[in-house]
Amino acid sequence: MLSSVWREARTVRSITNRRRMMVDGRYLPRFRPAQAMRERLALRTPQVFRSPRHQEAWRVAETLIGDLDLYHRNTAPTGLNGEMDDVTTRAACREAFGSVWDQVTVSFEKDAPADIRAEFDHLAWAARRRWGLPRA
Repeated sequence: MLSSVWREARTVRSITNRRRMMVDGRYLPRFRPAQAMRERLALRTPQVFRSPRHQEAWRVAETLIGDLDLYHRNTAPTGLNGEMDDVTTRAACREAFGSVWDQVTVSFEKDAPADIRAEFDHLAWAARRRWGLPRA
């Protein structure tokens, strides 16, 4: 459904000279897809994280990776990226953290059910997400 919405006048900052400027109020177009379209798009998209069991496995993985980052940040693996597969990611983490990674893996396998781990490797995904981007 197409409609319009009024946007009030506001102040913005110029990108070129960092000065504050006023922008007039104006009508902007708004597109809201129909419920049927949203549902069809949701069916085309894999919805792994909708399951409460996957949510729990993701939380466990994020907590374990966050603890590793907190206590062993100086030995974190470098060069992880989104194109890496799970086996390569786990091998890089094992090389970087050593026996600590083995403890994390055991903890994750204890807390996350085997069928959930078989569907999606939340631990490797969380590691790529945490250490895949260059640090500032």
